[in-house]
Amino acid sequence: MGRGKDEDIKKAIREMMQNNVMRLVIHGQGNSAERYHQNRSLFLYLEIRDTRPQIRYLYDLSEAVFLGRSEEENQVCIQDRMVSRYQGRIWAEDGGVYYADEDGVGNPVKIRRKLWTSVLKPGERIRLKTKDCLIVGTVKITVRLFMGEQELFG
Repeated sequence: MGRGKDEDIKKAIREMMQNNVMRLVIHGQGNSAERYHQNRSLFLYLEIRDTRPQIRYLYDLSEAVFLGRSEEENQVCIQDRMVSRYQGRIWAEDGGVYYADEDGVGNPVKIRRKLWTSVLKPGERIRLKTKDCLIVGTVKITVRLFMGEQELFG
């Protein structure tokens, strides 16, 4: 990863965190200093390779992120015939970040991690790590995870 791209990601995360804190303060749920320290959210950065220019997404994982072919109903839209309308979701739970295909998906996602590739079985979920690659249809999506501005490894 280029140093400039890393700084851009961290800047975007800072802005999202500040906006979250402002929303909480406006709704009377504590002062900004308290909320900033409590708002050490998990953030998901996705980079879809194989496109020019590359497509990048950044999400606060306080809510699940849905992937699929349907533009209207998914945050990440993948225009590929091998991808289901509602392919899968990424969410945070108990300090971890997970991916699972939706029920009835005909073409399950593959997860590539360093030297191995795994195909998800129906009903299976996998804990994601930074630098995992989701292979959705013919599209490769690189995953990076952040706790606040700090990238999570391991």
